[in-house]
Amino acid sequence: LAARADSLDRDELVVGLMRLMGLLGERDGHSGIYTLHEHPRPLRLYPLRVYWFSDGLALVDGDGLTGERGSKLVAIEHVPIDEVVAKVTPLITRDNEWSLRERIPYYLACAEVLHGLGVGTGGAATFTFESARGRRDVELEPVSAAQYSSRFPLFWQPPAPPAGAPTPLWVRHRSKPQAVATMQRGRFVYVAYNSTYDSVDLAARIIRLARRPTFRR
Repeated sequence: LAARADSLDRDELVVGLMRLMGLLGERDGHSGIYTLHEHPRPLRLYPLRVYWFSDGLALVDGDGLTGERGSKLVAIEHVPIDEVVAKVTPLITRDNEWSLRERIPYYLACAEVLHGLGVGTGGAATFTFESARGRRDVELEPVSAAQYSSRFPLFWQPPAPPAGAPTPLWVRHRSKPQAVATMQRGRFVYVAYNSTYDSVDLAARIIRLARRPTFRR
């Protein structure tokens, strides 16, 4: 990479450095170059959020994309999404397959990453969505990482359940870094661990609830 540096543009260098960090592979998910972190020259992301469901990547939110919510993301700049995912995967450090799936959408949305990989120009980009109504191309302009983080908070909150349906515990506590709840009058202790930081108080609450006579699991 150093030998080729003079012939590369900035986005290609960013991707090259990400690829070097990606050599750490799995079990090193706290090291890496991340699209939303602060950098001397902040990266830019397209204003959409996709989530990896069991049947593929689908749009859950996006500026001016209300009609596309729930649609599958099938291409970026007319490159099939499977090919784009294959291109970004080597750039991402992770702890396991699940953290890789959680992080891939932030790299798919990054203008510098896409351009550095040869997908698009780094400016406006075309995203193709597919639903029962057919396919639709949408052109988006990138925004700063700070604007993206403000528009799409880290803890994605799923839509409210239908009227009369109970809200699952994982949804109820999704917006909190950590939470503890009980089920069936204390028989079960439910722990939501959405973010890693000081867990001393969390552990103390779990132990206190687990010492109750009704506790089972």
